[in-house]
Amino acid sequence: MNIRFKLPSIIYTWTIIIIAYWFLTYLFPLLDLDLVREMVFMLVLVVLAECFTVTLPQGQISASFAVIFSSYLLFGPAGAVWITALGSILGQVIANKRCSFQTKLFNASQYVLAIIGSDCIYIYLGGWITQRLAWENTIPLISFTVTCFFINQLLVYIYLFLEQKNYPLIYLRDTLKWDSITYLVTVPLGMFMAVLHNKIGLWGILLLFVPVLVMQFVLRLYIRLDSSNRQLQALYEISRSLGAGLSLEQVLNLILKEAGRIVRYHTGVVYIWAAEKECCEVAVVKGVYKQQLKNSRVFLGQEFLGFLLESKDSAIIYDSKNDSRINSRINSKPGIIQLHRSLLVVPLLSGEKVLGQVVLGSRRVFAFKESHRRMLYAVARQAALAVDNMNLHEQVDVITKTDDLTGLSSQRSFLYYAKEKLSEIDTRDGVVSLINVDVDNMNKINEYYGREAGDAVLSFFTRNISSEIKNLGTAARSGGDEFVVLLPGIGEVAASNLAEKIMKGIQNGIVETGGSRCTFQASLGLACYPRDAVDLDDLLCKGEHALRRAKKCGGNCIRVFSQMDREPPVAVFNKKNDVGVK
Repeated sequence: MNIRFKLPSIIYTWTIIIIAYWFLTYLFPLLDLDLVREMVFMLVLVVLAECFTVTLPQGQISASFAVIFSSYLLFGPAGAVWITALGSILGQVIANKRCSFQTKLFNASQYVLAIIGSDCIYIYLGGWITQRLAWENTIPLISFTVTCFFINQLLVYIYLFLEQKNYPLIYLRDTLKWDSITYLVTVPLGMFMAVLHNKIGLWGILLLFVPVLVMQFVLRLYIRLDSSNRQLQALYEISRSLGAGLSLEQVLNLILKEAGRIVRYHTGVVYIWAAEKECCEVAVVKGVYKQQLKNSRVFLGQEFLGFLLESKDSAIIYDSKNDSRINSRINSKPGIIQLHRSLLVVPLLSGEKVLGQVVLGSRRVFAFKESHRRMLYAVARQAALAVDNMNLHEQVDVITKTDDLTGLSSQRSFLYYAKEKLSEIDTRDGVVSLINVDVDNMNKINEYYGREAGDAVLSFFTRNISSEIKNLGTAARSGGDEFVVLLPGIGEVAASNLAEKIMKGIQNGIVETGGSRCTFQASLGLACYPRDAVDLDDLLCKGEHALRRAKKCGGNCIRVFSQMDREPPVAVFNKKNDVGVK
């Protein structure tokens, strides 16, 4: 990690550690060495409590505050800070081996500062120094507890904020909730411990410490159950998206959002397979390195992520700097591996088909666990179904909206577009022109040159019509060799000029097939709305009628309905099934 980003966290952490060390040194002469046996006993209890610590996204939940509060009541601030500092460090060394020693020192130091700050509030409010269990000390002791809670949370929050930059507030609320419950239970127990110690000695403390451990064990199970519920909720939300009509981007963003229910991360990226480019491209990215990663790609079989994609496998990188699977020479390009210490990678699989890859990155080492991989894998499986369904829907949508041979709009899609445009014209008092185009003597072309030549002629018509109308309207294939063009907002004169360009372009067209050169011509018919027709069906009939007149005139010409002698029109589309009729 860039030292520029790490420096504020380093300065803050070691400042807290040094201040705590100074207080410990300052208070050491104030320790009552006659009570060493009792303090060692309390130290052992703190170590035991720390071994059952419940880890949350922000800090840890520990019932050791019962012992800490009891130590403060019995031995004063000097005994409390020394018991807490040593007990916290020893407990974390035994039970939390993944945590760095710097973090262990910080955890112990923030307890020391919390106790010192709370003791200052206690004395300021008139709390007794010798008889802390007296009723007169009720308000100072309550203030001591509240201050200790506040300082503890504040120091940890600042530490995590500097360490992570994008701290999610939802985790802060959860931690405050569980830590508040812990304090509400442990403070009375700590007070009773001190009372029983004065009555029956150390056995009284031990008698109440057992329920403290039981409570912490139950709390640990409950929080894990709550975490499992979050994971199931994530699966539910992804599953619900299968039928919720969400867009692809919404589903992929939902993956990263629901992944946040399972595990805390700094950056999340969803790569989606782009077949035309033969690689995975970034579809959505969330986190502090969004700008750096938005154009990154994963190529099949190249670098670490590419190898995982090719093998359809998932992986956890606990420390990218010390993992043998990460080759710094191969993975030298800027990417998520270079920006994070921990990685969690799962594929997006629909059956055996690879649709993409989900990658979560954290700047902390050992940020991800095997349970995180299993749950994210299940979420990714559900999401892959949604992505695959959307891909199939898009393919079907393209098929139903386009003509297979020419790529122009299908009849159904054209009618929907035309109906919408005529509705807009009705509200704006505008005009719509319709041009019908038909290949002259198409049957003879197919008989003499073959079907392939006929298809090539239709493709030429498609290119010619598309190049002339550009963005002025839309075109569709209305029959075997017939095309229809809709031009919203274009009147009869402009539409006639455009029809003339289309016809001249077709006259100059040549298709070479089997060593032969095939030339061809076209007939065109033009009608306008609302001048020539009262609705869409009428407009289609009038345009077809003008086309039939052009055919009767020998073809290779244009006929405008408004300039023709009146004859009964012929329908171009059947209203019931939208099939072209001649």
